[in-house]
Amino acid sequence: MHLPLQKGPWRISIVGCSGVGKTTLARHLAAQLQIPHIEMDGLFWGRHWQAAQTEEFRDRIGGAVAQPEWVIDGNYRQARDLVWQRATLILWLDYPRWRVMQQIIWRTCRRVVFAQPLWNDNRESWRQAFFSRDSMIYYAWHTHPKRREEYDWLFSLSEFEGRVVRLRSHLETQNFLNSLPLSSKAS
Repeated sequence: MHLPLQKGPWRISIVGCSGVGKTTLARHLAAQLQIPHIEMDGLFWGRHWQAAQTEEFRDRIGGAVAQPEWVIDGNYRQARDLVWQRATLILWLDYPRWRVMQQIIWRTCRRVVFAQPLWNDNRESWRQAFFSRDSMIYYAWHTHPKRREEYDWLFSLSEFEGRVVRLRSHLETQNFLNSLPLSSKAS
C-alpha cells in the first residue's frame, strides 16, 4: 500500500461495493482526524425509502463537500464528480467477494433483528433484506465484480494518480489507519 503524501486539508472519499465497510471506515477516520463524516445514503434516502431527485441530491452533496475537510462514503454516480473533484484522497475498499458477503449478511441481520433506524428513520425488513430484488445482499453479490472492474479502470486514469489508495483487506485498512495522524490538526 502506498500512502499519498497529505499536506493540505483532509477531504476523503471512500468507495467500494455495498457492504464492504465504507461507513464504518468513514466513522473511524472522521473520529481519528476530528473532521465531519458525510454519509451519502443519508443525503439520498428520504422517509419511507423515497430517493432524492438527481438535482436535489447533487445540491445536497455540493453543499456537504464545500466544507474545508470531510470524510464521505458512498458510490452514487450521479454526484461522484462533485465529490472526486474536491477529494484530496480516495480510498477504494476492494475486499474479496466472500468477505463482503459475510459482512453484509451479518450487518443486514443485525439491522433487521434490532430494527436499527437508518437514514431518515428508514429500517430494513426481513422481506426486503432476503426476499426482494431490492435486497442489499442480492445487490452486493451482483455488483461486486462490476464495481471492481469499473474502479480498476477509472482509477488507472491519470487524473487519479497519487490520490487513490486501494485497500484489499482488513489488515491493509488497519495499517492505513495506523499511518494517519490522530487529528487533522496534526497534519
